[in-house]
Amino acid sequence: MEKLPRGIRKSIERLSKECQEMGLSAPEGDIYTVDAPVGGFEVLKFQMFAALTKKQPRIDRIWYGSVKLGSTPAAVALPFFGNTAMATEFSIVLNAPCASPMILKRGAMGDWSSGAWIAGALNSPAAQTLAAALSEGVDTTKIDWDHEITQRLKIKLGWAIQLIPGEGNQSYLIMQTALVGAFRQRPGLKAFRKIVGEVQNVLRANATLPADQYPAWQTLIPTELERVQAVAHQQG
Repeated sequence: MEKLPRGIRKSIERLSKECQEMGLSAPEGDIYTVDAPVGGFEVLKFQMFAALTKKQPRIDRIWYGSVKLGSTPAAVALPFFGNTAMATEFSIVLNAPCASPMILKRGAMGDWSSGAWIAGALNSPAAQTLAAALSEGVDTTKIDWDHEITQRLKIKLGWAIQLIPGEGNQSYLIMQTALVGAFRQRPGLKAFRKIVGEVQNVLRANATLPADQYPAWQTLIPTELERVQAVAHQQG
């Protein structure tokens, strides 16, 4: 097996360290190539012109694996732009029904905001009720909305959580966040675990809301998790 570059190894080590601090088993996963390799010139060009073009960095590799939150596995994606880590994505299946798709979007005050819950596809009474309940019952202050590439260049995350109806009494929660904590040294698994519990409580308290017609498991915005899962499935 090839030796991973330092930037990728460091990101995996951060995740392992956070698992250890939380008393969880070490994460298990592998690195997957999802696009042509990002070269040094592309990195330099992006750093020079990103502020002008507003383009997002091109992800070429993703570490994809899982961690156990109690008895429930959560998927983790650590995307990379070359050897530079991007925002972490976590996902988990919840045993609680979701009446309507929801998304937590970046607030008007950016990284100083906790975001705003928005009915993702439908503006039904059920969706409005659920959005209000999530705003009241879920603490999103630990999510970091600005992912630092360099000291002068930050990627502003447009969304942080997608909450999607599943089948039956299940739903699907995806979260992305920049590095969190002192000196931005943790991927955000601890914040994710707390949010999972709070979202599940809100969903169960609103389980009798009439369900909107929305395709099960369909995300509102494409995610790196979906992308790497497709590659992993193709590779068997």
